[in-house]
Parts: sequence; C-alpha cells; structure tokens
Amino acid sequence: MKLDLAAVGHGLYDVRCYVDRLPRPDKTSIIQAPIESSGGGSAANVAVNSAMLGLKCGIIGNVGNDHNGKFITSNFHKFGVDTSQLREFSGTSGMAIVLVDKSAEVEVIESVGVTERKRSVDEEYIKNANFLHMTGTDLGLLEHASGIAKKYKKVVLFDPGRSKAGEGGRKLAKILKNTNYLFANR
Repeated sequence: MKLDLAAVGHGLYDVRCYVDRLPRPDKTSIIQAPIESSGGGSAANVAVNSAMLGLKCGIIGNVGNDHNGKFITSNFHKFGVDTSQLREFSGTSGMAIVLVDKSAEVEVIESVGVTERKRSVDEEYIKNANFLHMTGTDLGLLEHASGIAKKYKKVVLFDPGRSKAGEGGRKLAKILKNTNYLFANR
C-alpha cells in the first residue's frame, strides 16, 4: 500500500474540558462548556488532519482491547486513515484529559495504557510511505522506525512532545540522527 504519510505514536481517547482557569492547589476550576471526547494523541492528530487534507495516511501504534480502543480505531476509519499497523493489545487504551483555559493554555493528564507496549514495525509499510511523522512514544520503536525510513531515504519528521523532549539529546541521539525535521518544544 502506497502512503503519503505514515505516523508513529500514540492514539488516545481524549476528553477535553474548557475551564475558567487551570487548576491550582486547593482551588476549584469551573467547566465552561460541554465536555467533549474524541480520538487524540499527536500521531493520531497528524494522521487524521493530513487525511482530511486529502493525503493517504496510516497509523503505526497500539490500542487496548477496551471500549476506548474500539472508539479510537473507528475514529481512524471515519477519516480514512489506514489502521493495518494499529495493534490491539489486551489492556487499556491510552487516554488524555485535556484542560483548556480561556487563554488557550493547556494542561494534560495522560494515561498511556498499552500505547508504549513494545512491538515490531513492518519495514514495507514505512518503505511505501513518502513521509514518516513520529511523536513521543517508545524510544525503541522510534529508533527502529526512523532507521527504516532513513534506509529508504524517506523524509522523517519528529515531534518528541512534552514527555520525550525531556529525555535529552543523549537518549534521543539515534532518533535525531535519522530526523530531517524536528518539531521543537518549550
């Protein structure tokens, strides 16, 4: 299968709450709008939004065999994202509670569930994609996927996100060596 973009990383069940202010110790934040839920996770968002722009996209990631995993998978199908490399594991899917205040500042509370479970990567899948977009997940998976992409001279984009950016250059060195475009974080 030929793809414009393969995305590697988290597929999450997102719950978004729009609040008057972000929580502070011993204070109450008030939800200002109906609570919303949707598929989420950086890799998932890139795959879905790229598919909405007309690109042929696929996701390499993990979901649990729970209700949220089925929701995440059906959300990919709804937007035409290929899920042949989305692995289902026994356990809970990843979930994020996203708090957004009036000035659009965000706080995220995340449970990774099975999203970072060790797994293999199909070399042919990456070989047949023009771009590989990677986000913060298992470093071994990212290293392996980016190595395959480099071998086949694919363009690699890497957004380490909040969690993996803190790992530092030494732990990310092999991944960064294979990266064409790095998305910098705060």
